[in-house]
Formats: sequence, structure tokens, C-alpha cells
Amino acid sequence: QSSFRAMGDVLRNPHARLLLFAQFVQMLGSGVIGILSPYLVLYILERPELIGPLPAIFVVFSLASIPLWVRLSRRFGKRDAWAASLLGAALAFSGVFFVGEGDVTLIFVLLVFAGLSLGAGGVIGPSILADVIDADELESGERKEGAYSAAWGFAIKSSNALVILCTSLALQLSGFEPNVEQSDLTKRALRLLYAGMPLVMF
Repeated sequence: QSSFRAMGDVLRNPHARLLLFAQFVQMLGSGVIGILSPYLVLYILERPELIGPLPAIFVVFSLASIPLWVRLSRRFGKRDAWAASLLGAALAFSGVFFVGEGDVTLIFVLLVFAGLSLGAGGVIGPSILADVIDADELESGERKEGAYSAAWGFAIKSSNALVILCTSLALQLSGFEPNVEQSDLTKRALRLLYAGMPLVMF
């Protein structure tokens, strides 16, 4: 009956707060990957023709892993399966710190493993959200899919906005200049951001 009361119910729900925080933190790690992938390919690998294919490899293996993660979540529980997937992705992306010019095979292997790991988040997170909505209905007698979906979307968008801000500031401070050979400091900053943010956040 009231949008404000519905959102208040979402924020008062301890399970919802924890889940939304987990999604926010995961998106901090995922967001930097999406933003910096072209920079990594252009200025670290120095293989501009791979700007499209490398992210595609990640997406293909991420989608292919979804049935596996669904099965694992049924056997070990959604939370534990999601946590395991994030740990695997953290390890995979941390390896990007060691990628240098022309290391196509290494980045390929890392992206395959990262894709296989992160396939869980796209299905398990929303599935847990549905469980939280059902639990809320049992307690309140009301369905609030709209309020919970809005909060979920806000967690994702606010996380992406923060990543864009922090990444832009970090690149500026490292002396990044577009379309030129980057300094060692800038290349190190790119590696640290691309490898370190997923490692810490996941």
C-alpha cells in the first residue's frame, strides 16, 4: 500500500541487508573488470584486436557454467556455492597481475577459469533474493517483489557508479594518457586495479 513502508521493510530485514551488501561488494569487483578490460588489452597485452574476443570468452564460459552451479547449489547450499564461486574468481583475477605484453595464453586461461567461477552469481544471487522475498511474505503477509527488486537494482547501480569514480581517479593519479604508450606506474596501476579489486571484493 505504501512504497516508502515497503522499502523500509526491505531495509529492516536482516537477511535482505546482508544479501544486498554482498551483491554490492561483488559488483565492486565485477564492475572494475568490465571497465578496465579494454585498457588491459590495449596497454598491457598490446593486442587491440582482442578487445572483443577476450570478454566474449569470459561470458561464454560463465554462461556454460550455470547448470553446474545450479547443481552444486542444490547439493551444498546456495550460500556456500556462491562463496566458493567468488573465491575461485578471486584467485583467477589475481593472476592478471602477472600478465604482460603478449601473454595471450595466460589471460585466456585466467578468463576461462574466472568465467566458470562467476557463472554462479548471476543465478544464485537472484535465487537467494527470491527466498528472502518468500520469507518476508511469511512474516508480513505481503508480496514486495517490486521493493526488493528496486533495492537489488540500486545496489548494483550504486556499486557501478562508485567503481567508475574510483577507477577514473586511480588512472588519473597514475598519469594515464589515452592512445599513447603508458608509463610503468600506469601499467602497474592497471594491473593492481584489475587483479586487486576482484581479489579483495570477492
